[in-house]
Formats: sequence, C-alpha cells, structure tokens
Amino acid sequence: MRESRWGSPWLALATLVAGAGVIRLVGIQYGLPFPLLNPDEANIVPRAWRMSHGGGLDPDWFDYPSLLMYTLAPFQNWSDGPDYLVARLVLVGLALAGIGAAWWLGNRAYGFLAGFVAAAVTAVATVHVEYSRMAVTDVPLALGVAATLALLVRGQLLPAGIAIGLTASFKYPGFVLLVPLLVAGWGRW
Repeated sequence: MRESRWGSPWLALATLVAGAGVIRLVGIQYGLPFPLLNPDEANIVPRAWRMSHGGGLDPDWFDYPSLLMYTLAPFQNWSDGPDYLVARLVLVGLALAGIGAAWWLGNRAYGFLAGFVAAAVTAVATVHVEYSRMAVTDVPLALGVAATLALLVRGQLLPAGIAIGLTASFKYPGFVLLVPLLVAGWGRW
C-alpha cells in the first residue's frame, strides 16, 4: 500500500468501518427490553442466557445451529435475565467483521480498490444494516461466506473448509459453500 494524496488507504478503510459502526448503533435499542425486531431473537438470546446460567451447553433448540448461542452466552453472564442489547452489540461486532471480510474478499480477488468498494457496499447495504441490529444468524452467515470465499480465491482449501464448518454452525445454508470448495479443489487431490 502506498500513500495517496488522500492519505493512507488503511485510514480510509478504518474510517469506513467506524462509520458503518455508527450507522448500526443508531436504533439498536428499538423495542427493548422486549425482542420486537425479529421473533428468532426471542429464541436465541434466552437460550444463550440459560446456557451461561447453569443450563448446560445444550441449547435444546435446533431450528438454527448453536454457534451463535455459544458466541452470545459468555456475554450474558453479567445479566439477571436475557440481555438483548448486549446480544445486539455482539452482532454489531460480527457485522463490522463482515465488512472487513468483504474488503478482504475484494482485495484478494481484485485489489485494494475493489476491496474498499465491497466493504463500502456492505457497510451501507440496508438489509445488512438492519440485520446487524438483531441477535439473529444472518449477519454471521454473511461474515462466514465472505471469509470463506476470500480463502478460496487464493486456493487455501483447508482453512476454507474450516470456515465453511464455522459458517454452517451459525446457519445451516452455510453448507452451500461446499460447492465452491469442490470447484476450487477440483483436480488438486
């Protein structure tokens, strides 16, 4: 990376991610203390809270895989009941990581400018912004897809396989990423 007349490209990327964080924090408390944004939030957060308060590691609900509940559980330790705001803040963190993963994918495939455009589009995509404010599995799925594809672009099949497993552990459709893994690895065994 070289300095341009507008400053460091890394500073531009950091500013973009910070702006995306601000966009996602506006309205994050909507409907609290009740989970009014999405009915799945009412299923995920209480199970994560119960897991961190002596309920064991079994979420006892498998409409979605358990990794998001395991991710949220440590952050529920300090509350007397399911804390939807803390869960939503964790999802904002995952959403910002997803913006970074979009940049990583674009950068690995076509260079820094393409990565910046991918990150900028993800930062302001209305569906991504909206689901970043809910403790549901869609944003972690987007993060996993971008990270997996970034690994596959450079032929890193083993880390991509691990990323596919983690992505599918957030949301079952992540298993669809096995198709690009097979295409990228065709003939390499």
